[in-house]
Amino acid sequence: MKGRLGSLQKLGRALMTPVAVMPAAALLLRLGAEDVLNVPVIMAGGKAIFDNLPLVFALGVSMGLAGGAGAAALAGGVGYYVAAHLYNKYKDIKLPDFRGFFGGKRFVPITRVRIFRRSDRLRIKLRSCHTPPDAYSHRRSAQTGRGDGCNETGRRKPAGSRRYRSGNNCGGNKEIAVI
Repeated sequence: MKGRLGSLQKLGRALMTPVAVMPAAALLLRLGAEDVLNVPVIMAGGKAIFDNLPLVFALGVSMGLAGGAGAAALAGGVGYYVAAHLYNKYKDIKLPDFRGFFGGKRFVPITRVRIFRRSDRLRIKLRSCHTPPDAYSHRRSAQTGRGDGCNETGRRKPAGSRRYRSGNNCGGNKEIAVI
């Protein structure tokens, strides 16, 4: 019971992010109106938020569920655009009579599930292509003693270290500061 309520609470917090934007958009829309301040740019800002409300929810909820990660927001935005593209492409599709129930708007989620399954199969196939180069790099790193995250003295490099060695393995190394 506690786990279920905890996940609902997390979803509620994630939904609060896009909901918090709506009052600001409403204020922009109202203040930009002709009878208040008559500033078309302010009104256009509020209108843009309301016109893209599904995208605002996709970005806000994905970012809220991931704990504020920007990559999650990007994935939510891409997912929104993929879903919108699929909907526009397949919303008017006609299937044979015996499958007619699944045509039109109902066809979009079915197609999306099939695409995700295919992408999972492709990911599994590509994993087998990734394994040999990864194994080679680990073997090579073990042979040369490089790539283990340690510097020449055997101590760990600082977490924010931005200095790299350049040159060959014959002692001609010089330190380069990355700006």
